[in-house]
Amino acid sequence: MKKVFGFLFAIAFVFTLNHNEAKAAPAPPLTDLQIIGVTSDGANYEWEYISFDQTSASYPMSGETGYIAVYVEGTELNGWFRIYNKGQDITSIAKEIIDMREPVTDSSGMVIGWIKYYEIPLDKVESGQFTVSARDYYPPNNTFYDNLYINVE
Repeated sequence: MKKVFGFLFAIAFVFTLNHNEAKAAPAPPLTDLQIIGVTSDGANYEWEYISFDQTSASYPMSGETGYIAVYVEGTELNGWFRIYNKGQDITSIAKEIIDMREPVTDSSGMVIGWIKYYEIPLDKVESGQFTVSARDYYPPNNTFYDNLYINVE
């Protein structure tokens, strides 16, 4: 145990010697929120990519689990991202798959947002309007949302 503690202390000490400064820009305001893809285990996990002006998914979600990919550009207010099915808040049953989260970067490589993936148990939802919403981190904390009609089989 002393060796492990000594090793961790040594690593921490080395990091304190590094005088390079990390550079980061302020968190960008929330400017875009879109459902960009849907799939399900019943569709063999083949993604349907959703275009900007598309109002309904062409293929149904089937099987046990559905998946929604959401494009978030900017910084959302922590705790205010929501997913709804036919107006009912299903955020508590929609699990974000953190390992799949993808950064969105600008031309200089700065992270300006994320593509987030959520899995949803299909026995808890119905065919109808799915809505994602998020509030901007910065005042006046405007709410952004996107809707997509999805058939659930």
